[in-house]
Amino acid sequence: MRKVICIVTILCGLAWGGPLAGATEPLSKTRFAYGAINAYMESTWIAKEQGIFRKHNVEVEPVFIIATQAAQAMLAG
Repeated sequence: MRKVICIVTILCGLAWGGPLAGATEPLSKTRFAYGAINAYMESTWIAKEQGIFRKHNVEVEPVFIIATQAAQAMLAG
């Protein structure tokens, strides 16, 4: 009977994440440049506001850059 209780306890611990369930990886930070304020950016803003990026350990910082400067920034790195 003890073996069964031990096995069930171990399996339950593994199912709920084990001892490392509270440990999280550090957020990966990135910047997202956009060149126009329009409806095409809606999905990005909704994902940021709803926390979808954080759910996947990514912190996104949207940065508005005028379209001509965005191309120059991409070329410059």
